[in-house]
Amino acid sequence: MKYIKEYNEYVDPFNEEDWGEVEPDGTFLTWLKINYPNENKWKNIKEIICHNKNLTDLIGIDKLINLKVLYCHYNQLSKLDVSNNVKLKTLNCSNNQLIKLKLNKNINLVSCYDNQLKGLDLSNNIKMKHLSCYLNQLTDLDVSNNIKLIELYCSYNQLTKLDVSKNTKLLNLFCYRNQLKELNVSKNIKLKTLYCHYNQLTELDITKNKLKELYCHHNYGL
Repeated sequence: MKYIKEYNEYVDPFNEEDWGEVEPDGTFLTWLKINYPNENKWKNIKEIICHNKNLTDLIGIDKLINLKVLYCHYNQLSKLDVSNNVKLKTLNCSNNQLIKLKLNKNINLVSCYDNQLKGLDLSNNIKMKHLSCYLNQLTDLDVSNNIKLIELYCSYNQLTKLDVSKNTKLLNLFCYRNQLKELNVSKNIKLKTLYCHYNQLTELDITKNKLKELYCHHNYGL
């Protein structure tokens, strides 16, 4: 397939002399050059939508210094580092093959579900409000520093404990299909929705919550 090699307002799209061969090869930089040929304008890009493009890497994403939104779900990514994209606020990297994800400290919405993550460092993400990390291989999830968290979806992992005592703004908590033996939501007085079924809970105190939805079945100790 042929693409315009370099954007120019005087390029004639019907004149093949103004065209060059740039073939997709699964790398992000090639995809970027095809879709945003003028590299001088990369610094102005605020949103990238590259989902379902068979991308195998996102090397070069750090060149987009003003990026605020990144949708790269449904690809074949195994690693993703957006730590240098300091203006990035929204990230959807779900449905990949991620084993490693490195975030920036300013991000506030992350969807990284349906990957192969065994760990997730959120210690610097104090601005995070939404986290969807279900369908991974997480054995531990520390959200103690994520004090602005409103929604947490961490179902279908291998969690044996989950401390949400510092997440006092939490409205929705989905932690079903884990291996939780205890769950304390006494500090989460704003909590509206709690799905904690299919765990190993033996007790659950919700006297301080005004829940609208509660699913806690298949905790045979309750």
